Amino acid sequence: MSDVEFTTVEVLERQDRGTSGWGLKLDAAAAGLTGTYQRPGQYLRVRCPGGEAVAYLALASAPTDGSPWELLLQPGGGAVDEILAHLGGGGSAVEVSGAEGAGFGLAEQAGRPLLLVAGGSGISALRSVLREVLAAPAAFGPVTLLHGVSGPAALAYPEEHEGWRAAGIRLLVVVSREAPGWEGARGHVQDHLAGLDLDPGASSAFLCGPRAMQDDLRRLLLASGFEADRVRTNY
Repeated sequence: MSDVEFTTVEVLERQDRGTSGWGLKLDAAAAGLTGTYQRPGQYLRVRCPGGEAVAYLALASAPTDGSPWELLLQPGGGAVDEILAHLGGGGSAVEVSGAEGAGFGLAEQAGRPLLLVAGGSGISALRSVLREVLAAPAAFGPVTLLHGVSGPAALAYPEEHEGWRAAGIRLLVVVSREAPGWEGARGHVQDHLAGLDLDPGASSAFLCGPRAMQDDLRRLLLASGFEADRVRTNY
């Protein structure tokens, strides 16, 4: 970690998002970091002030949003739990790197239909893509979002779904566990590709979520006719 410069940033807001985790809003502008964020899908390294354990977290806001930056933290051990405990104990700041990683090259997909597939908290990186697309909808073809979660309570941004659909996003939520009262799609996101009626030769796909899910999706998409360089992840 010695080659990474960390900057202290103020946490402007901490949002309880239930089963999906916690949302953070960071004052990136005051910390002088906004210029490092160039492409949706990039991530930050985040730690407690002076800490050693580091969480790698995709930015959920878009580069064009400016500041604050938004993150989604899903408890489950390690650095994320340490950060949440610090903030819950009265901490008001964290340390972050600048935005890192290749992200998703949206400019290269101009005019093409986009398939976005998220697993669990992977929606954070694809939310940044959606926000960028919705800021300039005429630049892209139709957009489809598949979001796989364990259950309805694990959806991170359900309050935004209506707006996404109203803007023309085709959204399909897929629930993998038993969920009494759920009348939507069930199983795994991979199981629902065939019913999307996509044009594989013309489309691009952005994937974010568990590595096994991404590997399975890549195999299925390439077999269906997607070009290899049109199936992207943010790692």
